[in-house]
Amino acid sequence: MQRIRLALLLLCAFASAFIVGVQLGLNMNHDPPDYSEQRPGHSSRITQQRKDSPYFTADDAEWLDAWTKVSSNVYVYSAYLDPRLGPDATVVRVVGLARLSPALKVNYSCLIDDRPGKPAPPVVAKREFLQDHHHAKYDGVFITCPYHLTNDSETPQTVRVVVTGAETGKSKSIPVHYRRPTLGTHEMGSLSLCVRPFYGGVPKVHDLRHFVAYYSLHGVQRFTFYAYDSRDDVNDYLRTLGREGLKVDLFSWSLPAAKKSWALAQNAFTQDCLYRHANASRRVLIVDLDEFVFPLPVRGKPRTIAQLLAKLPESKACIVVRNVFWVRAASRMDRPFIFASLNRSRRVWPTGLRSKYFADPLEVLEGGIHFCRRFLSGGRNRDKQLTVSQALLFHYRGVRGETYARDTSMLVWEKPLMNSPLMPKPEFWRGVASKVRNVLRNSVDVVSRLIQR
Repeated sequence: MQRIRLALLLLCAFASAFIVGVQLGLNMNHDPPDYSEQRPGHSSRITQQRKDSPYFTADDAEWLDAWTKVSSNVYVYSAYLDPRLGPDATVVRVVGLARLSPALKVNYSCLIDDRPGKPAPPVVAKREFLQDHHHAKYDGVFITCPYHLTNDSETPQTVRVVVTGAETGKSKSIPVHYRRPTLGTHEMGSLSLCVRPFYGGVPKVHDLRHFVAYYSLHGVQRFTFYAYDSRDDVNDYLRTLGREGLKVDLFSWSLPAAKKSWALAQNAFTQDCLYRHANASRRVLIVDLDEFVFPLPVRGKPRTIAQLLAKLPESKACIVVRNVFWVRAASRMDRPFIFASLNRSRRVWPTGLRSKYFADPLEVLEGGIHFCRRFLSGGRNRDKQLTVSQALLFHYRGVRGETYARDTSMLVWEKPLMNSPLMPKPEFWRGVASKVRNVLRNSVDVVSRLIQR
């Protein structure tokens, strides 16, 4: 019996040495190349595009926005024609940033260019600070410019914002976006996703791969990213996703004053995301890169986000998903952290605290960070908003003070994700090492039980 135990221990030691050797060889000799090296046929085109601009959009180039300075403490990012309240209440809605504290005593006006060859008369504008500012020095704002269509006017093309008072300035012309409703756009159930400006560092490409692959399995058809800072490999990878049948946007979010606002002006980004997807997507999900919506299985069978949303009332403009924290494990290309992380908080956080949501962009007037803040018209907020019990937001970020327990529920998506066409095919020996490693994990348990007998 003693010889059998010794032989089993030697077998485990040999297998462990084999795995370590294979992994070391893979790590030393086969570092994952960047995406342009994997597809050399496209590298020159990507490089040429990068020289022009690292940013791009699935829409027309006119929808490619950037921060513009108006005055010392006022900035604007994008503008949208908003006719939802009728012809007498139509506005050009500008998303921007302004100093909140100390209060900035200025007046706002707009020059809306809608008559070719004729000067734009100034119109008095209203400034609204956005909620969820956490009393930071700068806050996101709506600058709403009343707009009345006349016989000789066309759909507004551009707008300039003017500031007078304690400080003065005028922005350059920024495009006014408006996507006309098309038959079936709002009813077809299309689902888009926005990721807030890269926060806490630029993500690794393999983490982005896992994120996009997961949500594409769940029915997301369009991904919109905002980069306060980025890298060429990240930009190149996101650009290639268009060749995989996905719609992808990458917008610049570079603004020094954003660091003096809450989370890089997160509330301003939220509004831009919602208004940008109006008349393009039925629902828009707004999350961070470490947040994964997990629909709870039905009778033991997994279901997608798209399947979940199809069962919910159409009248609800905001679908809120409650947060659960996970201790985040390290990730590799062949082992996403959502499958390596197996310790989940026992507490499910209430609505409004760390929660995220799916919004109907045509019905929401102001989106919040954790729930919708204002709706277009009619009814009480609680009649427009629904917190679902059929899904949770898995947030892979360990938090002190939580009680954690083992949970393997996310593993139901491991095989579909790793087999996704958005994931690169593993090299032969990398696949062998992965299979042997899994066998070894199981054999160690068997050996341990035999030795303890």
